[in-house]
Amino acid sequence: MSQHLQGRSVGRGVLALILTALAAAMIGYSDGAVNSRRFNIGGVLHSNQTRHFFSKTLLRINFDGESVAEETTLYEVMVTLRGSPITTALLVCDSLITKGVYAVVIAGPPGESVTTAAVSYTTGFFHIPVICTSSRDSAFSDKNIHVSFLRTVPPYSHQADVWLALLKHLKYRQAILIHSSDSDGRALHTRFQNLARGGEEDTGIKVASVVEFRPGLESFVKELSAVRDQLVKVILVYASREDAETIFHDADYLNMTDGDFVWIVTEQALDSALVPIGTLGLQLRYAHDVQAHVDDALRVVALALKKLHEDEEFIQEPPISCDKEDYWGDTGRTLFRMIREQVLIDGKTGRVAFDEHGDRTNAEYSIVNVQERRMLATVGDFLHQTGDAMNLSLNLSSIVWPGGSYTQPRGYSMPTHLRVMTIQETPFVYAEPVTDTQMCLAEDEVLCPFTNISTQETKLMCCWGYCIDLLLELSRINNFSYTLELSPDGQYGEYDYNDEGKKEWSGLIGELTRGVEGVDLVLAPLTINPERSQAIDFSKPFKYHGITILIKRLRNPVENFTFATVKGSAVDMFFRRKTELANMYRVMEAHNYDTADQAIQAVRDGNLHAFIWESSRLEYEASQDCDLVTVGELFGRSGFGIGLRKGSPWSEKITIDILELHERGFMEKLDRSWIWNDHSPCQDLFGEDFSKRLGLKNLEGIFLMVAGGIFTGIILVFIEILYDRCKSKHGQAAPQNHRRGNNDDQHDAENRTGTKGLPPSINVSSGHRGSTTSDSRSNNVMRNEYERHTPSDENGGITSSLHLSGNQEVFQDVEERLKNSPNIPEEWKTRTALEWFQFYLDTLKMDAAGDSSEAVAILEDFEEFVKETGITDLKDLYPEEMSGKTADPEIDVGDAEGISYHVERWKFPEKVSSDTTPKYKKTSFEQLPDVVDTL
Repeated sequence: MSQHLQGRSVGRGVLALILTALAAAMIGYSDGAVNSRRFNIGGVLHSNQTRHFFSKTLLRINFDGESVAEETTLYEVMVTLRGSPITTALLVCDSLITKGVYAVVIAGPPGESVTTAAVSYTTGFFHIPVICTSSRDSAFSDKNIHVSFLRTVPPYSHQADVWLALLKHLKYRQAILIHSSDSDGRALHTRFQNLARGGEEDTGIKVASVVEFRPGLESFVKELSAVRDQLVKVILVYASREDAETIFHDADYLNMTDGDFVWIVTEQALDSALVPIGTLGLQLRYAHDVQAHVDDALRVVALALKKLHEDEEFIQEPPISCDKEDYWGDTGRTLFRMIREQVLIDGKTGRVAFDEHGDRTNAEYSIVNVQERRMLATVGDFLHQTGDAMNLSLNLSSIVWPGGSYTQPRGYSMPTHLRVMTIQETPFVYAEPVTDTQMCLAEDEVLCPFTNISTQETKLMCCWGYCIDLLLELSRINNFSYTLELSPDGQYGEYDYNDEGKKEWSGLIGELTRGVEGVDLVLAPLTINPERSQAIDFSKPFKYHGITILIKRLRNPVENFTFATVKGSAVDMFFRRKTELANMYRVMEAHNYDTADQAIQAVRDGNLHAFIWESSRLEYEASQDCDLVTVGELFGRSGFGIGLRKGSPWSEKITIDILELHERGFMEKLDRSWIWNDHSPCQDLFGEDFSKRLGLKNLEGIFLMVAGGIFTGIILVFIEILYDRCKSKHGQAAPQNHRRGNNDDQHDAENRTGTKGLPPSINVSSGHRGSTTSDSRSNNVMRNEYERHTPSDENGGITSSLHLSGNQEVFQDVEERLKNSPNIPEEWKTRTALEWFQFYLDTLKMDAAGDSSEAVAILEDFEEFVKETGITDLKDLYPEEMSGKTADPEIDVGDAEGISYHVERWKFPEKVSSDTTPKYKKTSFEQLPDVVDTL
């Protein structure tokens, strides 16, 4: 019977070959060509049924009019997969390579990797492309070994893509990964970590912990016990069917298959007979449809050969013997690249495409749920959408969760008791030893035992301060209990080598990285920086700060100036990663201290000249010790955050609480109580604390000043209005009362007017040297000039538009003193009194340019004088030859308003530099000795 079936199979193969030959002949005849190019495609198949499908599919592709180039024909060369890897390798050499195959398609049974590897090694030596339809081991992605290998199925590690999408859809932000230590388990771990890290802002997926186990482990109780104690309850499992049986058996023993946990597993683990009810798993679509994968593989190869034929003018024939080192590397590599670049939109297994390793991309999966009696129900799909994008759809209402519940678990447990650690740091945490717990019962005090890491001796301590008040408030808000401890080594944490030569964190950071054996939360002035953020989670800053410098007040500079910070601190890390500060750091490193308290005391004692540290602490110290002061601008700005375990469920909640405490002013209240220190002993010496923020209380004086200014302004406005009204009434009566009459009236007017508006320095009765009474001749000259230039009314009287009578004594005094001076040239003595006054005015202007406050005041008085006398045209006061001429060519003497303008311009002159030659020489003043003396 078997011989008969074998004969029928051989007959079908011969028939297919004949049909292929006829087709080729028909193509050649229709195109008028004598011969067509022959492309042999090898097939390593696991059954006769597959052989028949391979031949039929290749025949169809030859005639589909799309996949094969003109003047080319595809021929199959097939062998059946059997025997050991060595036998398979010899079979490939004898039956495929000798026939000159351009590519090989492997369609072995699922999970068969050994014989697939043998084919890949053999063909890869000659760079003949191999495309597989079943093998999913991650080892085939290594192009250093499998140089020409491609596959229409994804490797097992690509299930990490579906895991990530599933966790995101279910809004689980943390998970525990359990995987085997073989190449596939490690490849999946690496891919998942890279995907989660690369899209962390988008997905927010964090791996809380990773458990790697050796395949074939007989008991998993120890590993699962550690997993059970963690806060995260979402567990991802990659394991073979046998290892999954052990894991699920021990998980049931530890009561980890109830409603608190979420199990998500890969395809292999889903086949376990003990998989818990409520588990979510993955199944590759078309994974067992061999014919669909063979169809896609042959179409991809055909399209690549078509492109090779169209693009390459010369195509080298493939090797035909394994005994010769026939080189086909260039053509083989080109064909491999062309196969890898092919994309089938309408493939039998979906969208067929390959990545740079030749692995299938855009593979589609079904999301299945283990329900009652361990029946698998499809509850979602992971399908190709557009381009390279994949879309996950999930029917949440149809999912049965662990324990038989239809309610989705939270995926984590919130502990109600936290282990908290802090560090003694003024003014954030104060600590003192106590002998009895009854000595630490105040509302703002908490017991904080200290364990000596050398002797393991525990000392009872009592803590209070800024951070303790914050801990008490967070505990009240979230209703959790806690135990507080002081850091055993008194360090914040440094990433350095331990005694075993392995790098690890010390101090507070190290306590948070020890998992369940460490602490849950660190509440201390812990600076947020990039290095620490990679190891632990931080809340939003509860206090912002910068780096500043503390020094002791010095009267004289010192030599060999020393500066330092604290070893392993955030400030130390800041200087260490700043390459531009490398020289400074090398000098500073030699003087660094173990604690901030030691460094501050060294500054007080004069052993250290400058301590570089966080601004909050140093400003506090400067407010307490008046010999200390902070200098320089803040730099390296950062913030203090609460440290939590990586992936802690408390991270988000604590962050929200911190933001709310900022909004309602609680953090500012802590600052006033502990940092700003309203009762600083240095307050009287240096004024109010400069570090205080501005609040309504600080701005109280400004508001009072503004209010007082507004009130005063209103009063002044009313006074000005009343004054203007009174002045306007007085101005209407003035023409009737200012007529010039007899000498007595004129004398009274002169007494009333006096020398108003003129500076005291030129007042004739001021008592200055040279100020004598004018004789009658000078008085007559002044009066004649005055009457000559003053218009009269119809009655012969002098109009009131010019009130110069009260200033005649001034003009007379100026004229007399100048004409009697021996320093005045004779030709100058013929000038009128008003001309001398103008000359005097120009002299004052020159002096005003030298920034003389007295000269400016005189100019202002002269401006007032012009306004009071009502002068509108000064040209009438000068002789015709002097009209419009002054010492300053910029001023028209006939323009009274121009004088006012230039007075304003001279009020605030710029100082003339000492090396600038003045416009007017000193001799100008020497020629007026009496007048100059009055300045």
